[in-house]
Order: sequence, then structure tokens, then C-alpha cells
Amino acid sequence: MSKRQSATGFHFSRAGGTCPLWNVYEAFAAPGRIHVQVAAMPDGQRHLWTARALTRHRGGWGEPGKTFAIGLGCEVRHAHRLVYSDGLDLDNAAAATPIGMGCRVCERLDCPSGALRRSDAHCGSTRTPAPSSRTPWPTRRPENAAPFPARAPRPPLSARSPLWSEWPCGGARAARPRHHRRDPGNVDAGEAEAAMATEWEPRPSADVVGAEWRPVLDVPPPGEQRRWTVLLRWLLLLPQFVVVALLSFAAFFVTIAGWFSALVLGRLPDPIASFLGSVLAYQTRVMASAALLVDHYPPFAFDAPDYPVRIELRATPLNRLAVFFRLILMIPAAIVSSLAQSGWFAVCWVFWLIGIVLGRLPEPVFGATAAVVRYRMRLAAYATMLTPVYPKGILGDAPDTAARSAYSATHPLRLSTGAQVLVWLFLLLGLAGHVTSGTVDYDTNDDRPEAAATRSAG
Repeated sequence: MSKRQSATGFHFSRAGGTCPLWNVYEAFAAPGRIHVQVAAMPDGQRHLWTARALTRHRGGWGEPGKTFAIGLGCEVRHAHRLVYSDGLDLDNAAAATPIGMGCRVCERLDCPSGALRRSDAHCGSTRTPAPSSRTPWPTRRPENAAPFPARAPRPPLSARSPLWSEWPCGGARAARPRHHRRDPGNVDAGEAEAAMATEWEPRPSADVVGAEWRPVLDVPPPGEQRRWTVLLRWLLLLPQFVVVALLSFAAFFVTIAGWFSALVLGRLPDPIASFLGSVLAYQTRVMASAALLVDHYPPFAFDAPDYPVRIELRATPLNRLAVFFRLILMIPAAIVSSLAQSGWFAVCWVFWLIGIVLGRLPEPVFGATAAVVRYRMRLAAYATMLTPVYPKGILGDAPDTAARSAYSATHPLRLSTGAQVLVWLFLLLGLAGHVTSGTVDYDTNDDRPEAAATRSAG
């Protein structure tokens, strides 16, 4: 173990190696693959770990190289936010792989993969070593040897600070040299981390179209809401509407700069993508609150990790030709989004009354509203070049997502028949509103000569 960095309560051993059951070592057997593991420590803490081995060669033919295994982990309570947890039973503690800090200090006495604990053998412990750790020489003391002094009981985990780092743990990297001598052409730890950061390929999920990431909206299931906040919701959000208007004005000019940059680079520069993504997340939080999807007031901040409404975006290369014609390509999706939002505004007062009476939104109303909010978010992400994937999913996700585990009420978004009927109602009402506004003449003061003559004759 050449480097250890902490972000949680994971215990790294400072004496000897780490646990052989940790998937960081499994990565050496299949370089280039991403290995996922839910691991449990002896004190009951569980973590989700992803590991990948990376090999680097420098120099001429036959010169040695190095293989590094890099592991990144988080506590299980945060694992649902990662695509690497797809298909894993995060709630079942028995399904986690039991690991420890290292064989020398591990408390799992019945572990079949544990090596002989030198400290116990030296102190005359009579514990039977694990089957995989048996040695060809005797390890017991002679019968006529002087007795060892009584051994003090092992202190609890919290008292054994010299044996491991108590920094919070988030990632680790193990290195395995391919040659016994140091070679100047081998990469060092910093280069391996940089290569890992640039070459880490995420595990595909159902929200990936080919190699392109489809933006995700996470909203918790519909719950009870305070009736007085439902009654005054839009009045309370007036300051947020002002902030959204100002941010949208600034995002318009940043999007223009990003358009020229994407034509040249084939991607959005990081500062532009970060600002536009933050603005989109802010707008989505305010819109979700205004649409009565959640009862939490959105914070006046770009970064809101504790807010229940979240979006997920990924930096993806852009097609320069699609960027050049982006305004033309987005017209059909913009029409669908405009019709859906217009239809929702036409009947939102009914949902407002339902929320006041029931203190919550019925499931069909919640699902249909979430579909409109998510489609609007995906359209905005496409328009600002945060994603190359064309907006879709106004009627929910495909039926094949039924077998996937749900991370939130909208990921995946499975609309009931009633919710889909409401979405179609939104589209029809929006279409009727646009047709009516384009055909009805609201000008009652007709200045044509024929009309003036008719009025004079009358």
C-alpha cells in the first residue's frame, strides 16, 4: 500500500499489508476491468469499493513496467448515488464481503484467507491459524519451555490507534512492481493517479445511450406536505424566481461562449460546464419546489448536497456538427416541452387545490409532473451542450427498466397509466392553447374602412 487517503471511518492498517479479500488486490488479476465490492469491516461499517488495475510501460523493449491498483470507496449510505451500485443489494448486510484491516491485526479468527498472525504466535496464543496459513514447521512452544506471562486482553478498535490511520477513508492505491529493481522509466504514484483519472471508464448503466450519458433527475417519492406551504408556495418562491431569472440571463451569454468553444474543442471547457451545470441544478430545484414535488425550500446556493432534488450530468464529448446545428435540432423537443409545460400550467391550479386538501400529491399527478420537470431539465441540458443526448422520456422510461432497482421516485421514472394519461392531457391542452391563441382575434377596435362605414350607417 503506497498511498492512503481517507474520507470515512474505514480503517487502514499501519502494520503489515491489508486484507487479501479487498477487491483492490482482485484488480491485479484482470487489469483494465472495474471491480465492484460491498465490504464489511469487523466493527460493522460497510463500504462500496471500486477498483481497477493500471499498467504503464516506458522505455524500450523488455524494460520493466509497473502495475498499480487504485481503489475508491464510500460508505454504503452514499452508494445509491453511484452507478457502480446498480444491481447490488445494499440493504443486505449479509451479502457484504467480510474484510479486515490486515491479517496481522484482524479480529476475524475464522477467516479462511487469513495468514498466520505473527503477534499471536510470538505471544504463545493457542488459537488455530486459518487453514490457508499452515506452515511446514511447528509453531507451538515446547512443552518444557517456561510459561509466558499472562496476555492482556486486546483493546477495542477505538483504542488501537497505532495500528491504523483513523483519518476518514475514501480511496487507496496499491502498487505491485513487475521487477525487483527500480527502473527510471517506471511511472510514479502521481502519474498513475493522473492516468487513472483520465482513463477510468464508468460502468454502463441503463441511463447510458451508447457511450453518451442521459441526464438523470432524482426526486424522492411523494410524501406529506405542509398545507400552508402549499397554499403560499409561489409567493414564498418569489425571491428564488428572481435569482433564477438573473442566473438564466448570465447563462445565456455563457452558453454562447460555450457554443464557440465546443465547435473548436469538441467539448465544453470545464469552467463553462461547471457553471451551466450548477445553474441547471439550481433551476431544477426551484421548479421542482414550485411544482409541489417536494416540501423543502430550495437553498440559495449552487451546491446543495442535502437537498432531496438532485440532477446528475456527465462530461461527454460533443459532435461538432450537432453543436453547429443545435438550435435547429432542438426545435422538435422544444415544441414538446412547451406544449407539456403550457398544459401543466393550465391545470396546475387543480393540483394546487388537491395539495391543500390532501396535504400531498396523488401518485399519477406526481408522476406526470415529474415527467414534465425532467423533460424540461433534459432539454435545457441539451440546449446548453451539457449532454449530446437528445431529450426523451416525456412518457417515462422504457418498460425494460422494471427489472432495475429504483434509487428514487424518478430514477427510473415508471409512470402509471393514470400518469401517462395526464401527460397526454398536458400535451393536448398545450396544443389547444397555442392553436386558440393563434386563431382568436382579441382586437375589438376594427379600423378597417368597411367596419367604419358599417358603424356610421348604424
